[in-house]
Amino acid sequence: MTRKLADVYGMQGRLPESLHLQRLALGYAEASGDLVGETDALLGIAQAAVLMGDDLPVGLLDRVEKLVRIAGPRAPHEDPELVLAFVDTMRGDARTAADRLERLYRQALEHGTGTACRRVRRRSPGRGRPGSGVRDGGGRGR
Repeated sequence: MTRKLADVYGMQGRLPESLHLQRLALGYAEASGDLVGETDALLGIAQAAVLMGDDLPVGLLDRVEKLVRIAGPRAPHEDPELVLAFVDTMRGDARTAADRLERLYRQALEHGTGTACRRVRRRSPGRGRPGSGVRDGGGRGR
């Protein structure tokens, strides 16, 4: 619940409050062994930090990537790669963001998750441009 409130504060632009609650949520997730909650709280911390113009805490991205490997796959529209692509974009690393979105898009196509394909396609840089490497079209669920 703490993380959800942090997300609401973030959407309202109340970033210091959001960051504070994300850190509390991280502590709760760590204490309870909730790997998904821990991952989501770290992603919330990353989002708040880049939106406030702060540097990311040292090792945060490595920690998220490690947790993602341990926790296992999630639905493409809930995949941490979406948030990491946003963070990469905000940090000026459009190439890495595009690579992340491309992987998500291909995963969504492979698994036939039409909703996820549409969500990723809307966020995909270079969508529809020749040579972008991004195919248009849905999965089996279309």
